[in-house]
Amino acid sequence: MKVEIRSKVVILLCIVLAVFSSCITDDDDDRGDFALVAGDALPQFSVEMSDGGVLNTQSFSGKVGVIVFFHTDCPDCQKELPVIQKVYDTYKENPDVLLSCISRSESGSEVQAYWEKHSFSLPFSAQNDDAVFSLFASHTIPRILITDKEGIIRAVYTDDPLATYQELAKDIDAVLIDKLSGNER
Repeated sequence: MKVEIRSKVVILLCIVLAVFSSCITDDDDDRGDFALVAGDALPQFSVEMSDGGVLNTQSFSGKVGVIVFFHTDCPDCQKELPVIQKVYDTYKENPDVLLSCISRSESGSEVQAYWEKHSFSLPFSAQNDDAVFSLFASHTIPRILITDKEGIIRAVYTDDPLATYQELAKDIDAVLIDKLSGNER
């Protein structure tokens, strides 16, 4: 009986670890440890948004950018996305701020269903693989990058600890007035 219970506990722990690992890395990740940091330039990328528009590196020219990488099954992303929604609601009318969410290895229908369930209005691009994400980092989501009007990353937030609304708003405001020289967590 004890062996059977122990086996069930081990199986349950393996399942829990598998779910949490979706936030950290992919099984086929052989690129090593890589991540853009404050001071790096945005890489060249282009994605189709859920509304059919195109978002690319040039879209951020002359704007303060907020790029959020996520997966809706990631527990930390699930905690962070409502914070991102609040940030979006604060800045969506500001023509000098561009916020976009980009999924990592998740279909558009999965993201759309999650958005509808949680009443999100965040602009997003669903990516079925991690090709775009891999231009920014090899692992760890959520990943939030704040860029200046020249496309230079000024702040990076991941899951340790999760970014608060106050931290994100403070950094966005600082970049808007050109006073943030670089912040990495």
